[in-house]
Amino acid sequence: MNKEIFVKVPGDHEFMKICRSVATAAAAVAGFDIEATDDIGLAVFEGTKVLVCHRHDKLPESYNMTINITDEKFVVKLSVNTEFVQEKHRTICLDCPCEGEIGREVANSLMDETRLEEGTEEGDIFILTKYL
Repeated sequence: MNKEIFVKVPGDHEFMKICRSVATAAAAVAGFDIEATDDIGLAVFEGTKVLVCHRHDKLPESYNMTINITDEKFVVKLSVNTEFVQEKHRTICLDCPCEGEIGREVANSLMDETRLEEGTEEGDIFILTKYL
């Protein structure tokens, strides 16, 4: 199997749930069991936080998610465009631990590999891999 799925949603927090749902459904189609599909969905949800929460004072214009499924692995590439235009409903909390870093640790614990690429031509990218 060699399949690619692409999703682009508005940068509002509510739309992160769509990325989570699509990733969970794609993981089930790829053949993961219910526990692994839930893990992938949660890792994607946390991954969107890695790209946005506590790093910027505004939300991105959009979130992009590309899922590549092969016989060996399931790879999710999350990215945000470089335009942070939407006002957040709350300010950045400079005194607390970075929620994005906690999200990265959660994603690391659920996936086989994760990688954060900052400042690329596509903006910041978080790549999550789970082997079949």
